Amino acid sequence: MKYKKVVLISSVAFLGLGSAFLLGAALVKHRQIKQYSRAQAELRRFFGSLGEIEVLYIKEFVSDSQAVRGGVVMSDGKNYCFIYRDGQVEFWEE
Repeated sequence: MKYKKVVLISSVAFLGLGSAFLLGAALVKHRQIKQYSRAQAELRRFFGSLGEIEVLYIKEFVSDSQAVRGGVVMSDGKNYCFIYRDGQVEFWEE
């Protein structure tokens, strides 16, 4: 009987930890998506003043919670890389 209680309690604890981990991962992903959406809107406004945007992309594998990195392809053929950090845009032509 005591063995069954130990197994039951450890199983419940394991499920609780797993659920907490999944919830934490989902919250981090949600925050990241929100950050990227906000950055995309700001970047579209910024680069829109330079001309018509064909493609705006974000490099998720090099972006982090501090900075969003990516690029823009303009309709006139120019390519720009950017780093968006704290509302400021650093960009250069490729």
